[in-house]
Amino acid sequence: MFPPHCGGAGWSAYYLAQALRDRGHTVAVVRPRFDPAARQVRVHRVEYEGLPVAELVVPAPRNPLWRLLTRNVLAPRLLRRLVEQEAHRLEADLIHAQHALTVPAAVAAAARLARHPPRRVPVVATVRDYWPLCYYSTMQVPGDSTVGSRQYAVCSKDEGVGGQGLGVRTGDPASPNPKSKIQNPKSIELARALWAAQGPRMLLRLPLLPLWQAVTARRRAALRRADATIAVSRFVAAALARGHAVRPERLHVLPNLVDLPRIQAILATPPPWAALGLAPGQPFLLFAAGKLEPTKGAGLLPAALQAAGVGRDLPLVLPGSGPLQPWLAAQAAARDLDFRFCAWLDNADMLRLMQAATVLLFPSAWEEPLSRVLLEGCAAGACILALNTGGTADIVVDGQNGRLVADMAAFAAALRALVADPAERARLAAGAQATARRQFSATIVGAQVESLYQKLLA
Repeated sequence: MFPPHCGGAGWSAYYLAQALRDRGHTVAVVRPRFDPAARQVRVHRVEYEGLPVAELVVPAPRNPLWRLLTRNVLAPRLLRRLVEQEAHRLEADLIHAQHALTVPAAVAAAARLARHPPRRVPVVATVRDYWPLCYYSTMQVPGDSTVGSRQYAVCSKDEGVGGQGLGVRTGDPASPNPKSKIQNPKSIELARALWAAQGPRMLLRLPLLPLWQAVTARRRAALRRADATIAVSRFVAAALARGHAVRPERLHVLPNLVDLPRIQAILATPPPWAALGLAPGQPFLLFAAGKLEPTKGAGLLPAALQAAGVGRDLPLVLPGSGPLQPWLAAQAAARDLDFRFCAWLDNADMLRLMQAATVLLFPSAWEEPLSRVLLEGCAAGACILALNTGGTADIVVDGQNGRLVADMAAFAAALRALVADPAERARLAAGAQATARRQFSATIVGAQVESLYQKLLA
């Protein structure tokens, strides 16, 4: 949830902290860290890139029930105490919570700060996925990752599957449905999604379902008490509004940001050609999602590349790992495609690959809130080809800064056209960088967040 070991949400929180510090604010970070090797709860203070970080280290039990109670009952209470102590020690003017675990803790800490002695400390909550609506924050219940079998189920109302009720996506993932209406699922809908994704195995998790729903309701109630909620895209904002998770007057749409000077400095160094088995300057395609799993669209790639007429002369680089890797390797061999798998790369090398790639492929099959891959792809000047799901349209405008398509048939056709047209790729890449400067730079977004803070503190 915060660097150096975290996903996109943690890096987004880090870049926001850096942007605020650059604007003259004093910023301190509180984060939970669940450690299987820890014997007891402790606070560990570190510093990352000049930012002071107070880590709440919590033992991570293996038992599913104890793990659930630790993460959702014990940890929020301990976090509340730590946030309250840090806010009091630093005389904080405002608390900005960035995660499902920290929002309830921040709201409870602010309530206590308002009593002893009375001091108002506003709370801002950023929502980067769908945790206020479903225990599975992606709204996807994981199942068997074998393509052609149960993969995942959508625990929301879905317009594209029978027009109503539970949306279930199973079998061949070649036709992801971008028309989901994400809403707060009821217990019966979540139970059906568990059955659809996991079959009889779901019976082991069924006793936990009331606890999951109670945890989600508690998080949603805490979010409604926050002084302001930031949704990272219009799509996320609409989902929160439909699910009655946020008071409308407290809902704001502000994107994640990118550090353009840092990225430009990184791009001055060439990508790790040798590590990927590529010659310097060799054309290649890039799948930068990192997770080789159905929700990220990895299973859509072999058929799409074959339909686009891509052969062994244009490798596809797939950094990262995931359950679909053996299947993808087999599909590549069967379809005479050149798939280059490699270990997870650090953020700097990923940025260099984005800039160098012939096309950055983003066939995400779930409702991406606002992908950091696409934000950084824009900043790096990548030629982007994306499937239109979730908040992706807040970043990619078809024909202006990339190609944004509705289905995988259009994806394959667009890829074929882009590979054959270097001038169009260069034009779209330049448009992507212009978008990053105009909409997502630290200067622009930092000022927007600061303006929100000032209104709350007035």
